[in-house]
Amino acid sequence: MLDLLLLNTRVHLKFFARNRLILGLAILVLVVSSLGLLPAIFMSTISGKFDVLRMIVGYLTSVTVFVTSSLGLFAVASHLRGRSLRVVLTKPCPPEVWLGSVFLAGACVIVALHGLVAGIVGVLSLAWSVPYQTGFAFIALDGLCRALVWFSYVTALSVALHPVVAALLALFIHESTFFGLKFLLASATKAKGWSWLTAIAGGIVDAIYMVLPMTEPYSQKTETVYSSLRTVGRDWPVLLQVVGYTAVAVAFFYCLSVVLLRRRSLA
Repeated sequence: MLDLLLLNTRVHLKFFARNRLILGLAILVLVVSSLGLLPAIFMSTISGKFDVLRMIVGYLTSVTVFVTSSLGLFAVASHLRGRSLRVVLTKPCPPEVWLGSVFLAGACVIVALHGLVAGIVGVLSLAWSVPYQTGFAFIALDGLCRALVWFSYVTALSVALHPVVAALLALFIHESTFFGLKFLLASATKAKGWSWLTAIAGGIVDAIYMVLPMTEPYSQKTETVYSSLRTVGRDWPVLLQVVGYTAVAVAFFYCLSVVLLRRRSLA
C-alpha cells in the first residue's frame, strides 16, 4: 500500500510540473505581484531595504499560498473531466490511497516552495546587509500552515463540486468574508436597533462562520509579527497552536474528501 501511495504521489508531482495551467497561473500571479515591488526595490535607500524585504516576504508568501491552493483542484478536476479516475480507483487502489497521494504531492510542493521563499529572503538579507529577523522564519512556517489549510479546503470542494464552482466558493466563502458580514450586521444593529431580519441574518452568518475553516489560523495573534518581523517568547506557542490546527484541518478535509469521492458517480 505504501508503494502504491508513493507511486501515485510521483505521478501527481509530474502532473503538477507539466501542467501548463498551473505554470501559467504561477507566472501570471508572480509577474502581476512583482509590478508593485519593482519601484520600491530600485528606489529604496539602504535604510529602507528592511521595509522592502518585509514587502517581498508578504508578496511571495501570498503568491505561494494562492498558487498552491489550486493544486488539488487541478489534480481532481483533470481526472474527473478526463474520466480516468474510474480506471485509477480500481483494486488495489482505493480512494483513500489516491486522495492521500494528492494531499501528499500537494504538501511536497507547498513545503518546497515555502522553503524556496525562505531561502530567497535569507539571500536578500545577506546581500542587502539587513539583519535576519526571527520573524522571517515565523512567517515562513505560518505561511506554510496557511497554504496547507487552503489546499485541503479547495481540494475537498473540488471533489464535491464542479471546478469553477469550487474555485468561486473558495474565493468568496471563507471566514474573512463572513467575519466582515458579522461586522456589518453588528454595525447595522447598533445604528438602527434590533430587528428580526438582522437577528435571523446574524444567526445564519454566525453559524456559517463557525463551520468554515480558519484559512489564516490565529491571525489576530500573529499580525504583530507580520508587521514588525520580530518575535517574542509568547509568539512561538501561538505558532504551535497554528500547526496543531493545520494538522486537524488537513485531516478533516482529507476524510471529508474520501467520503465525498466514494459517494460521487464516476461514470
